Amino acid sequence: MPLGEKRVENNWEILTKELVFYGIKLHNSHMCSMRQEEQFTKMKNTHAISVLQKRINQNGKLFEATWKDLLNCIESTPLDVVSQNSSLVEKRLFINSLKDLAKFASFLNANFIFDDEDLQKTFQRSIKSFMKQDCNHVPREVILSVPDYKINLDWIFRTNSILSYLIHLLSYARLGPDKVGHSKTMIKTARGVSGPWANLDLPLLERRFNWSDIAEEMAGRQRDKRNQTRYMKGFEYYNDPWGRVGEGHYWREIRNEPYKWSDRADESPYPHRSILTYR
Repeated sequence: MPLGEKRVENNWEILTKELVFYGIKLHNSHMCSMRQEEQFTKMKNTHAISVLQKRINQNGKLFEATWKDLLNCIESTPLDVVSQNSSLVEKRLFINSLKDLAKFASFLNANFIFDDEDLQKTFQRSIKSFMKQDCNHVPREVILSVPDYKINLDWIFRTNSILSYLIHLLSYARLGPDKVGHSKTMIKTARGVSGPWANLDLPLLERRFNWSDIAEEMAGRQRDKRNQTRYMKGFEYYNDPWGRVGEGHYWREIRNEPYKWSDRADESPYPHRSILTYR
């Protein structure tokens, strides 16, 4: 392999490195090692999927319990007390957390995350009604607690999303290196997206290429730029071996040409209203 060139990885190598990043060493399509309490435990891929699914179920129960605690905190809040101890930063963080929780509740209600549909609808109604209250009448302990609940819920939901992602990777790895390595199901193409985050899901070969692939068409590019007309006009005979002189291009600006003041009515290049000067 030439120096400076990198080998393009196939799908199986990318899948293996992705699992290693999350603490799972993939040995083959049937066996893997999962990190558990500072050490790796070797197990079958099917067993690893069961372990990850068990973690998702445990986090789901914790997620639902956290929603209920937040619901009790909101519903049991006395709103007749004027809270004057909260700072402006705390109130802004409290308001923004409520807005994010309202969006989160709408997302959960639309995707049926909970088994208890009544809990989802009740929480969504409670959040919307609580957002109509004046934050100056909310106790300070509630103002400080709502952002903490929001961070906990985001963290649990994010953790379950990663675990679900790992389950999909392990299920795909069961196809084996031969099918995964040359499969086109993992190759994605994105078109019509612009900006700094465009084409992030393209395969590595479409984002990176060897210089030798374009060296021939790029040869002489800088020379062609220097020989453009805008740079060479008037200097065609510059340093000519036959003694011809290249004086360069003279750009004549008419408004800089001198003229007699007495002939300004006819010679002046500047637009003016002569009727204001002559009678």
